[in-house]
Amino acid sequence: SPNMVLIGVITLMTMITVNIFVKGQLKLYAALVGMLVGYILAFILGEISSAQINQLTQSQLFAIPYIRNMSWAFDFSLIIPFTVAMICSTLKTVGDLVTCQKINNANWKRPDMKNIGKGIFADGIGGLLPGLIGGYGQSTSSSNIGLSLATGITSRVVAFAAGGFLIILAFLPKVAFVFLMMPRPVMGASLIFAVSFMIIAGIQIITSRMLDARKIFVVGVSFIFGLSVDIIPGVYNNVHPWIKPIFASSLSLSMITAIILNFLLRLGIAKKQSIDLKVERETNHKLIHFMDANGKSWGALQEVIQKSKNALCEFNEALLLTGLKGENVHYEAIFDELNINVEITYRGEPMAKAKVRPEDWLKAEDKDFTFFAMTLINNMTDKMTVHQKEGLTTYRLHFVH
Repeated sequence: SPNMVLIGVITLMTMITVNIFVKGQLKLYAALVGMLVGYILAFILGEISSAQINQLTQSQLFAIPYIRNMSWAFDFSLIIPFTVAMICSTLKTVGDLVTCQKINNANWKRPDMKNIGKGIFADGIGGLLPGLIGGYGQSTSSSNIGLSLATGITSRVVAFAAGGFLIILAFLPKVAFVFLMMPRPVMGASLIFAVSFMIIAGIQIITSRMLDARKIFVVGVSFIFGLSVDIIPGVYNNVHPWIKPIFASSLSLSMITAIILNFLLRLGIAKKQSIDLKVERETNHKLIHFMDANGKSWGALQEVIQKSKNALCEFNEALLLTGLKGENVHYEAIFDELNINVEITYRGEPMAKAKVRPEDWLKAEDKDFTFFAMTLINNMTDKMTVHQKEGLTTYRLHFVH
């Protein structure tokens, strides 16, 4: 209805305006300010019914919570749907926790799986305990993470305060009902406000990795199938009841699709790739293509692949300076998700580093530019080692991924 649209638009625009243009502490409460405006507007336009107002006035200010339906049952037919729902919920939690890690660490590179494991364990407890007493299972909230992004507040102190507030609400039915009677356009505006930040955070995590055709299909096809649940209602009505939970929401379908596609399309990707090239100027372009192609198939971080390309090109320049032009060099790149190692093997002596400080080298009249090249390579890598055996020299360039 026009009233609903008006309430939703004004609520959302209030949140955006406070978040962008207002300075100081008020900016932190952009969502609350917008919700307050939405409530007032909904009341003025009659979108909060008299029945809701009567229920609010008649509800008790203080009451002791009581537990209903304290009984247990087990239905074997629910094992598969429950397992599917559990996997979807767990993976959603993984995504939420990865986003939390990223927004709390400016130097974030990869998920901390130990930390994520603890988060999933806590999430499991939040689902188990309410189930034992007939309550609703609790899980991480993607929209609230988006709200953290919007306000810039990620302190766990806020989490403790919010948890305490929710506990208090259990004893204050009148206050709790204020949130339960939230008008739908206010709720919708709040979700759009928070999810806008969540979408961008997800895109940033996806694009932090290099994408080849395989990765593009995993992301693209999963998005399309997920959206089909909402775009074409009822399209999956005839699927078997056991797997129906997969098609119950866009989240579960896109997630399961991504898992299956990722597993299938990763087949044939080798974690170790090698190439033999001659020491020539043109070799730089071949090395760049070699690392780009492998980085995309591995889904490696762009910045790490860029560092490796720079180091390899500089190494080829150093070999040219030593007079090995035209000689064959063996390059082998190894990836294990946490590290990228590139081993370079050629016939000849190691390129010795001059035992001088860079500032002394700059002052010297007879400069050994090999020293300069090796110094650059050493600075580009996280670790560089060299060993020689039977006339072959092997350099190992290590990059933390």
